[in-house]
Amino acid sequence: MKNYLVVGFCGSMGKRRVRCLKALGVENIYGYDISSKSKSESSKLNIKIVDKVEDFKSGVVILSTPPKHHVNYINLFLAQKCHVFCEAS
Repeated sequence: MKNYLVVGFCGSMGKRRVRCLKALGVENIYGYDISSKSKSESSKLNIKIVDKVEDFKSGVVILSTPPKHHVNYINLFLAQKCHVFCEAS
C-alpha cells in the first residue's frame, strides 16, 4: 500500500486532491502545509500530518502549492525517489 502526501492540503486544490484520493479508496494519506490551520484541517479531512517534508521518504507526492514553490519541492522529492504529481510549473 503506497503512502500519499498532499503538500499544501489546506488550500482549495489540496482539499480537492485529498477528497479525490479518498474517493479512489486511498487510505494512507498524509498532509503537509505551512498554514497555522493545518492541525485542525487535518482532523476535518481525517489525514495524518507530516511535520517536515524531509520526513516523507517513500510514496507519491501531490503538490498543491503556488507554482513558485514547485521546483524546490520537485527536486527534494525526486532526490528521495518519490513519484511527484504537479499540475503547473
